[in-house]
Amino acid sequence: MRKNTNKLPMFNNLQEIEEFWNSHEFTKFNQDFKEINNLEVNIKNRSYLPVTLSMYEKIEKIAIAKNITVDRLIQRWLEEKLAEF
Repeated sequence: MRKNTNKLPMFNNLQEIEEFWNSHEFTKFNQDFKEINNLEVNIKNRSYLPVTLSMYEKIEKIAIAKNITVDRLIQRWLEEKLAEF
């Protein structure tokens, strides 16, 4: 894993995030977070579908290789598949 410093590292995948937070205390990284006030989230036009962690990690690797977000990659795949019908 990474050295135990008080600087929040960059992560490459969900497993690294999990391993990090399982071995570090959130309070040691206060300087890396800021308070957010008046946050508004519009989720009216979104649906969420369950995927396994292993599926997500595979999709994430492909998205990184294509330099796009996971959401955008999945959206493209669905658009391509729906165009077939």
